[in-house]
Amino acid sequence: MRKPLSLGACLALLIATPATAQEWTEWAIHTGTTSRDYFGYAVGFAEDLDGDFLSDFLIGGFGINVGGHNRGVLYGVQGDQAGTQLFSFEGQTDGEQLGMSATDLGDLNVNLNVNFAVGAPYYSEGVGGFWAGKVYILEYDKSSGSIGILDEIEGPQFAGLFGLSMTSADLDGDGQRSLLIGAPGADGTRGVVYQYDWSGSAMDLTASFSGATLGEFYGLSMANGGLLDAFPGEEAIIGAPYASDGAAGSGAIHVLSTGGPGFSVTVTDTDAMLGWSVGGRRDANVDGVADFAAGAPEANAGTGAALVFDGASGTELLRLDGSAAGDRFGYSVALINDTNFDARADLAVGAPYASPGGIANVYDIEAGGNALLLAQGAAPGARFGWQVQAVGDATGNLREDLVIGSPYTDLSGTKKRVGTVHLWAPPDEQVDPLDLSLLGPFYAGEDVDVQVINLKSNVDVRFYVGTDLSGSTQNGVQIDLGGTVTEFDLQTGVTGSTTATLSIDAGTSIGSVLYVQVVETTQAGLSRLSDVESDTVELKPFILIMEGDWSVGQQVFLHTIGGNTGTTTYMYYSIQGLGNDIVPDGFWVSGLRSPTVWPGSPFNADGGGGLEPGEAVSSTQTIPGAAAGLTIWTQAFTFDSNVSLQRWTDVENKVVQP
Repeated sequence: MRKPLSLGACLALLIATPATAQEWTEWAIHTGTTSRDYFGYAVGFAEDLDGDFLSDFLIGGFGINVGGHNRGVLYGVQGDQAGTQLFSFEGQTDGEQLGMSATDLGDLNVNLNVNFAVGAPYYSEGVGGFWAGKVYILEYDKSSGSIGILDEIEGPQFAGLFGLSMTSADLDGDGQRSLLIGAPGADGTRGVVYQYDWSGSAMDLTASFSGATLGEFYGLSMANGGLLDAFPGEEAIIGAPYASDGAAGSGAIHVLSTGGPGFSVTVTDTDAMLGWSVGGRRDANVDGVADFAAGAPEANAGTGAALVFDGASGTELLRLDGSAAGDRFGYSVALINDTNFDARADLAVGAPYASPGGIANVYDIEAGGNALLLAQGAAPGARFGWQVQAVGDATGNLREDLVIGSPYTDLSGTKKRVGTVHLWAPPDEQVDPLDLSLLGPFYAGEDVDVQVINLKSNVDVRFYVGTDLSGSTQNGVQIDLGGTVTEFDLQTGVTGSTTATLSIDAGTSIGSVLYVQVVETTQAGLSRLSDVESDTVELKPFILIMEGDWSVGQQVFLHTIGGNTGTTTYMYYSIQGLGNDIVPDGFWVSGLRSPTVWPGSPFNADGGGGLEPGEAVSSTQTIPGAAAGLTIWTQAFTFDSNVSLQRWTDVENKVVQP
């Protein structure tokens, strides 16, 4: 079973998540190894590579030097805590920078193995010459765990950057995917997208599509658009971020349809660079047609914007603008299947240049951009959000998960731009956030019940108490409590709500604050945190009760609760009323005038005789006839060698009845 990763154990990389994101779980963090790996520059969906019925994904690190300088590596990984690596494939020549793009191709050979393509856009040793680029067609053999090359495709044009982007889609509806490879530098930077189809033994070039004008970089970004029209086959979403269709440098998105007419969309913002990133293949407005998203990271002077378009008509459904100049909000975008149980796709957006280390957000499209997840890279310059990618169910929570690339993350001082990839899982059950309540005050030496509600079904619940809020890792989960942290209860198989008992040690410093938090863990291993509740530790109130019928001839006694445990309790009475006289058997000042020691005082408060610790009962006395009509005033004192714990009860009184 895959388990959640401790954030504290990974790079000390903190993820700031507000209350609206409480249901999401950062399941795992995968890391590169050496400086300038740029691990996580590209991420991609890879279906189920190993046959465990969970999605796996691809991670590219174009700067990794395995076998030579800047050859790059593509990794296939599971979404588990250990970052289990299923395979690695290294670039074949120096400087080709393999791993800048990758896409899933399904099962080309119909042999139950998964195929995919990886781009090496700076490959310079083929027929196209310098930076012509190259794409490798790979197959992962589930039975042997090996990776093999099925085909190699070299870019045909000088500086075409063939393989800088790619996607796959069943363009003609025949059940087999075509590979679309972007070469945005081709044709004098018009950009060209090449279509390849599997012939049974190789990828054959079957079509090409070019940008309309010089410098528009058609094909810089691409995504599978899903079914957008009534014609057979899926459409592809092609970005041309330097096009000037709506204004100078506005950028444009082209919907490529091999059966239908296709269409284009743009914006009227100057230098917006719409189409720098694209995403699709999910239905955001529940009309039965897939929709698509695009980023315009240079809109509003680099503040950036992300837009969602209706797949059938190209109508703008939503536009979200970034919050600060230079954030480049929309540098990456992805549509992800419903994460908040409204049956609509949601929008993931990266802003890797946001201070300090980049952000990646998930938004509710129906609600006009209500944030469902706000995650922020804490390491300055990490470029968190460089890539966002929906990767199917990688965690076993029956929901689609999100991968976020952070390729500029530094590690341990001298390791610069190593890179990390973060796997986030959305809530797996529609419940309100965990709600924690303290059902009583914090009295030293006493118990208090702690209740949590809104638990998911059949979960494990751990209750923690800590002495500060410095944070710590408990059982593999980062929680808010720090200092001295104690797990005071573990309950399994709980649904809805539950209560645990916190025993506060009698030696706990009076006036100190204790903090309580609950961690809920599902059977799939997803964890949620409750809010934090706290209270100040106090002494239990010391109470005196005048027991019995205070009438002539009746038996009465004094009873105290909440005294110091393991010591003795002194009891006094007076018929003179209130005062502040010193008691006759000690040096402490009472609240009585001329206090008299109650016969037999002091009395044990050690919990013996069926009494609670700190509880004491006096001797029983019979009220004489001479006391009729008198007011009897009483008070008790709990002794402790620690002067600060020595306490008096309030003064109590009774009028003796005839």
